[in-house]
Amino acid sequence: GLTDRLYGRLQSVLRSAARLVLMLPRCSSVSEVMRRDLHWLAFPHRVTYKICVLVFKCQNNLAPEYLRRHCVPTSSVSGRSQLRSASTGMLLVPKTRTKRLAGRGFFFSAPAAWNSLPAGLRTETSLGTFKRNLKSHLFKL
Repeated sequence: GLTDRLYGRLQSVLRSAARLVLMLPRCSSVSEVMRRDLHWLAFPHRVTYKICVLVFKCQNNLAPEYLRRHCVPTSSVSGRSQLRSASTGMLLVPKTRTKRLAGRGFFFSAPAAWNSLPAGLRTETSLGTFKRNLKSHLFKL
């Protein structure tokens, strides 16, 4: 839910950190080097990665209760258990009154990010395999 300007500033900090780690000159390009050598995701994908890992932990009871209650599978909602989305592991995205601020909360952004993943990734059972496949998926975007 951040603006493009703030994403740009955070990406700039990430690039500066990569230059520092790799001891590159200040004006050198590091986008490809971050991906190839450091295996770092760009900032928007990094946020998606962190949110999806939290949702995976919620789905497998590895996260605290206050986060788990925001990750409601559509299969557990009455009236929606027969939908196709229920069989593919999708989560219920709550309706909100405001578009601008509501999209920034975990209760909204977590199910939305989870539902944007491929079905095969949502049905993964191992945390290590999920992280590896998620990172590969995000590098392709």
